[in-house]
Amino acid sequence: MQPGSEVWRLSDDDKFKSLNDSFPNLKRLVLRKCKCLPEIPTDFGEICTLESIELHECSRAAEDFARKK
Repeated sequence: MQPGSEVWRLSDDDKFKSLNDSFPNLKRLVLRKCKCLPEIPTDFGEICTLESIELHECSRAAEDFARKK
């Protein structure tokens, strides 16, 4: 992890009305063990600050989406 970066762990109860409003400065997205995630929401593609998506043990569909972005 880079100095000054933060890790935010979400619970199952966390919900967001709009990804752009909730994550306006998101630079890096790391998903771990999301095998049931059918795809990464397309709203993440609209976050202009997002530089990278890193997946570990996720679904093939989510991996394919990340490769396209």
